[in-house]
Amino acid sequence: MEFQPYPLTVKPILKEKVWGGRNLSAYVSIKSKKTGEAWMLADRDENNSVITSGSLKGMTIGKAVEKYPEQIMGPALIKKYGKKFPLLFKYLDTNDRISVQVHPDDSYARRRGFPAGKTEMWYVLANRPGAKILAGFKGRQTRKTFARAVKNGTLADKLKSYRTAKNDCFFIPAGTVHAIGKGNVIFEIQQNSDITYRIYDWGRSDLKGDRGLNIIDAINSVKFGSKGGKVISKEKIIPGKIRVRQLARCGYFYCDEIIIGKNTAYWYDENKALVLTVIEGDISIAADNGKTYSYVKGDLVFFPYSLTGLLISAAKNSRLIITEAK
Repeated sequence: MEFQPYPLTVKPILKEKVWGGRNLSAYVSIKSKKTGEAWMLADRDENNSVITSGSLKGMTIGKAVEKYPEQIMGPALIKKYGKKFPLLFKYLDTNDRISVQVHPDDSYARRRGFPAGKTEMWYVLANRPGAKILAGFKGRQTRKTFARAVKNGTLADKLKSYRTAKNDCFFIPAGTVHAIGKGNVIFEIQQNSDITYRIYDWGRSDLKGDRGLNIIDAINSVKFGSKGGKVISKEKIIPGKIRVRQLARCGYFYCDEIIIGKNTAYWYDENKALVLTVIEGDISIAADNGKTYSYVKGDLVFFPYSLTGLLISAAKNSRLIITEAK
């Protein structure tokens, strides 16, 4: 069967977390009172998103990529990553604070038997008053001072603390020590990896399962010169009262925020593997196949590489995040 490309949507994969809550209900349908994560696009063996519409409905995104790699990912991504989509998209509800942790880079992850490390970006969707994010060191640290702070339980005091606000963005390269404080709802874009080395878990020592600490791996993963933290970038105005803000540029993804000032329609005709996330408002997409697709707040849409010839219409005051896999 030949694949006729169309915008792909998938079923969220919900994850209960000790720090989760019910705040993701504004973006996805949840049932648990401790929903910490909603995986919105994942190509992982143990967690593979299921396509919810069109000719590929019921197929996992992983199986679709295996069957139609050129059409879905394009030659450059296949050459770099093989037949595996390289990014993972999530919504997070930190109803309570997450552990102080770090993710390894590609090199250390492969030494430990994993295919990739984890560089990520966070976009704040909502927050309670006083909510914070910890990311990066306040001053110069060394392996010795880091180990001492871990032993003394003072590591969190040595991290930069940011009060969060809606639409804030944080870039967290692999090796950046970080924690998300309670009261944040986050949209996360990351490498297709699920490696977390916990350093301190706020006294939740009675917990079992996968919440153990990983001190040695953490110390070996820390980049003491990491520039991770809050993203400060100016908006650029383009015709049609559209504001564009660059959120992240790295070797794994390019990411921009698009803010629509008035009802706008624009033509998309590029060969790229893109993910469009509706943060606010609603959009419709008219495709060459004669069909029109509609999306609202919380929806995530994957544009396969071979999908071109789209007329995208966005309502006034819509806010989108567009991510290109690199």
